[in-house]
Amino acid sequence: MFKTFFFVSAALLMAAVLTPIQAQEPPPDLDTLWSTRDIQPLRDWVASIDDARASQPDALRIRARLAQFDGDLDQAEAWLEEALELTSDSPELKARLLFERASLRLNDLDDSGMFRSLRIARSAREDFEQAIELDPEYIPALFGLMQYHSNAPAIAGGREARAEQLREQLTALAPARLIGMDAVELLGQDQFEEALEQFDVALASGANPSRPQWLLFKSIALQNLQQFDQATELLEQAIVEYPQHAGLWYQRGRVSAESGLNAARGLEAMLEFNALPRWPGDPEPAAAWWRIGQIQKLLDRTEGARDAFEYSLSLNPEFEESRQALAEME
Repeated sequence: MFKTFFFVSAALLMAAVLTPIQAQEPPPDLDTLWSTRDIQPLRDWVASIDDARASQPDALRIRARLAQFDGDLDQAEAWLEEALELTSDSPELKARLLFERASLRLNDLDDSGMFRSLRIARSAREDFEQAIELDPEYIPALFGLMQYHSNAPAIAGGREARAEQLREQLTALAPARLIGMDAVELLGQDQFEEALEQFDVALASGANPSRPQWLLFKSIALQNLQQFDQATELLEQAIVEYPQHAGLWYQRGRVSAESGLNAARGLEAMLEFNALPRWPGDPEPAAAWWRIGQIQKLLDRTEGARDAFEYSLSLNPEFEESRQALAEME
């Protein structure tokens, strides 16, 4: 009787201990969701876990990324430091945490003085290097370190020879992403036809976390080549594939504003952009309302256009495009 009671009690105790952990869902794929800008599943997962699970390194990595997105950089760094202290037996996870910390620190460079910027840059480079030592084929860290050596001055440790060495390594490990990166550079140099060819090659490689951005940039190349129908078709397909990607919605509205094609759909797209979270690098809200004003004019809605331009200026009194558009309406 006693022995039976003991084993039953022990089984119930183990069930009580294990059930909360087993019942919790594994973490979502941070990198995939981030690339598609579908971060609500990450927030939902963090909200669903208990304090013990939330303090584990993989969860801290997700929480840090969300904190960074929300503008709380100090909290993001604190959680990454905590996660790194707890991570000793997983080289792959530690490499990812080091990459996160390096990226976070590099984002802080613009707000730092010269000497502090040098310290931050060097610490970021060291994090990239350590991440690669732990996981030699971790692509984001390899790209991060290559771009660091390509862009950093020698005083901060930038070395062209090291950048070339890393490029050779990435040519073997991630050729499509390297082609996509080169295409973005060509786009920035207004070499639109060359960029378009490179984006086609990169996109033909299959699934890739950079795919949403490549689609966005390809549409910009098409737009600059005045291939508006092709740009519109590409963006409509991309929006179906990545409905949370605000940048794609903005670009869809922009194509309508500049081409005059399907203005009503362009207005829907720009309003959808305004409804989605704004990401780093996205156009500012004043720019979106300027585009809305342009589209309202295309739809012969003079007062709607005026209201949009005025609202744009209320958001940013220095936004010259809206000021000029209002002046032209007088």
